[in-house]
Amino acid sequence: MDLGKNDTGAHFVHLHHDGLIGPTNSTGELDTDITLTEKDSGHVYFLNTSTGTDYTIRLPIVRNGLTYTFAVLTLGTDVVTITSTTTESMNGVLIVGGSPVYVEDGGGDLATNILIDSNTGGPGDFVSIHGISSAMWFVKGIASDGITTT
Repeated sequence: MDLGKNDTGAHFVHLHHDGLIGPTNSTGELDTDITLTEKDSGHVYFLNTSTGTDYTIRLPIVRNGLTYTFAVLTLGTDVVTITSTTTESMNGVLIVGGSPVYVEDGGGDLATNILIDSNTGGPGDFVSIHGISSAMWFVKGIASDGITTT
């Protein structure tokens, strides 16, 4: 496991092949708008949702093999939006409140945004996003409540 800092200044925990995640330091969370790059792939990002300000995490152009994991670290009122570029789609299933939620925009089309509302969800909720082609993100995650897609 490596603790590190990416090009955007965000701290991260890098997963090793054994799949274990180690502790992060107290400044290892995201709490403001950020655009991730391919270099950020493979990291676990902890979301501080108690800043009082909603923020957006922008994914890079999808590529097979890219992977990002986001875990809610704090209880708060922030809404965190994870968004792909407009040409990519997200597909998958989230387990929210014990029930499956299909990743779509509400009209039956694939989603381009994931919204994490910590006002109704909480610490430990997580979403993993994986590039499975040059046009598709696969999404999986578990939440007590508060995750929707558009």
